[in-house]
Parts: sequence; structure tokens; C-alpha cells
Amino acid sequence: MLWWTLRQLNSRNKQTRKRAALKLAQSGDAKAVEALIGALEDPDRDVRQNASAALASIGDVKAVKALIAALKDDYYPVRGNASAALIGIGDAAVEPLIAALQEPDTRQEAAKALRKIGNTAFDSLIAALKDSDQNVRCEAAALLGEIGNVGALEPLISALQASNWGAAKALGRIGDPRAVEVLIATLELSHPNLQLRWESAKALGEIRDARAVDPLIAAFLTSDKLVRADIAEALGKLGDVRAVETLIMALKHSDSRVRNKVAEALGKIGDQRAVKPLIKARRECDEGVYVKALTSLGTLEAQKEVQRIQQQQQAEAAMAAQKERISTACAECGRTKDQITRTLDEARRKGIFVYGTGSGPLQYCDICNKAFCGRCQIDLGMSSGCPRCESSLSRI
Repeated sequence: MLWWTLRQLNSRNKQTRKRAALKLAQSGDAKAVEALIGALEDPDRDVRQNASAALASIGDVKAVKALIAALKDDYYPVRGNASAALIGIGDAAVEPLIAALQEPDTRQEAAKALRKIGNTAFDSLIAALKDSDQNVRCEAAALLGEIGNVGALEPLISALQASNWGAAKALGRIGDPRAVEVLIATLELSHPNLQLRWESAKALGEIRDARAVDPLIAAFLTSDKLVRADIAEALGKLGDVRAVETLIMALKHSDSRVRNKVAEALGKIGDQRAVKPLIKARRECDEGVYVKALTSLGTLEAQKEVQRIQQQQQAEAAMAAQKERISTACAECGRTKDQITRTLDEARRKGIFVYGTGSGPLQYCDICNKAFCGRCQIDLGMSSGCPRCESSLSRI
């Protein structure tokens, strides 16, 4: 009986409210919409979750405003159900969702919902490119790129010329070469908005038009480090050998992210001139990036260097495993870490004063390649050094 379930939704008992909301979710009865809207503000998160699930199954436009508010709920399943409900409602939810792009608390979930709604939201998103709120303009542009409708090309180019970073991102996703010239112009302007510049660089890398190579090289030499990393990535995607010399020089850049992106780009371009500089720059890059770049180059010299690194990694792993095996017990008394810890804890619980180094249950000597417990060090008269060679000990 619906009337009784609705009454239970106002019960003082949260379990009763939770079960009532679940029943309404299963029934999908549109007569329950008003009560379910009220339940979205219930203090119990499980009640809110079931209420939002019920509204998703009913799909009534009267719930749109409340569902938009639920996108900022602190419980993820509630936000997910609210988003699913708005997606199901479709057209009637588009404008409120675009308005929700203004608010940081609802922007992410609203964007997800609009992404799923897709082409149905196309015209409204085009109109939102001229919204008075910058966040709405940029998010709308980025969403148009994800929808991928080429009909958005001209409005997006106009939006990019009005410094909309989302438009640069969208043009890269759409991948139409007609956007190349305006993206190059944005890159060459040295615009103070760094996000606009790096999104333009990324877009040029996605479109992969050879006209972008020289402008990207020029921008790489003059840009902020945040933009340089993305320009290096774009040059790698373009794969043009004209960029090799510039990228080789940048292997010594002061910023690690730039160095790693440069190494990746050189690997993708595949020019043999990069082999020796990459080998010299090994310590300047993350090892995984470095090995991948050399592997991509594929020369005999690069292969030998990769093999050498892999052998070194295997040796280091074996040494670490050996140390772990050795360090599980004291070399003098044979007691394990767990045994020592339990003994110390039991003594402390009984109020017994515990002798030891105070540096943990076991300490390790790199020279002797052995571990010793605090008690054995005390017994041997060495409270701070190895009982064999007197070198300092490290805690393990």
C-alpha cells in the first residue's frame, strides 16, 4: 500500500525510512515523487541513496531541481543516482545541468551527466559558449569536444579566439585540420593564460598536422616549463625529425617533467641521433621513461643499454630480497621480529623496564650483511654499532 510506505518514509526510525525508500525505488510509482524529493535531505545517507535511486527509476521532471542539488551530496552513491536520474530525464535536465557547471560543488557531476546525454545537449552547449560565466563557457566547450560533433567546429574556433581553454581541448579531440592555424596563432601569442597555451599545444599534437612542427619548436624554446612539457609531448606525437636537435638540448632542462616528456618524445620520433644523448642523460629521467625511450629507438647500442639496466634492476631486486630474508631474525639469538616485538610488548604491559637500543626490534649491518636485535647488542657491549665490525647500524 503506497500510503503506508509514504508514511514510513517519515518514521523516526532510520531503518524504517531506508526500507520505505527502497520499496518506492522498486515500485517506480510516480505518486511518490514529492515524498522522495523530501527524502533526498534525510540525515541518513542510506535513505538518501534509496530515495535518489527511486527518483532515477521514476524519471519525473518535477525532481530535476532537487536532483541537481543532490549532485553535491557528500555520499558518492547519492551523487551517482542523481546523475543517472538526470541523464534519464534528458532534455528537461540539460539547461539546469549547464547552470550547475558554475558551481565547483556540482561541476564535475554535471559535466558527467551532460557527457552521457550527448548530442541531445548539443544546441544548449553551443549557446553556453557565450555564457557570462567563464567556467560554464570552458566546460561547455570541453564537453562539445567529447561529443565530437564536427558541427561545433566554427563556434569552437570563435571561442578559442576569445581565450576559451576548453575550446582548444575540444578542437584537439575533434581533430579537424581546419583548426590548426588558429591553434598555432594562440600558441604564438604568448598568452598569459598558461592553460590556454598548453591545451593548444596538446591539441596540435592530437591533430598531427605537419604545419604545427616549426611553431611548436619555436614555442618550446620560449615557453614556461608547464607549457614546455606539453609541447614536447605534442612534438613526440607529430614524430617529425625537425624537432630532434631542440629536444636533445632539453634533456638537461631543470624541470624533471620536461625532461621526461622530452625523453618520451625522442623515443617516439625514433631518430638515432638521440641514442647517445639519452644514454648520457640516464640519471636525469625516470628510469621507466628512459628505458621505454631507448627501446623505441631500437638501435643495437640502445638495446645493450636497456639490457644493462634490466640486469642491474634484477641484481638490485635480488639483493633486496636477500636482505629481507636475512633481516627477519637476529644473527645472534635467532629470534624473529615478531617474537622480539611480542616480548617487548609483554614486558611493557607488566611494567618491566626494557633494555635495548630504542631503534626497533632489529637493526641491519651492510658490511656484515646481518641483522641484530637490541638485546644482543647490549649483551655484546655495543648499543649503537654492529657487534662484529663496530660500524653503524640501520633500522629495519
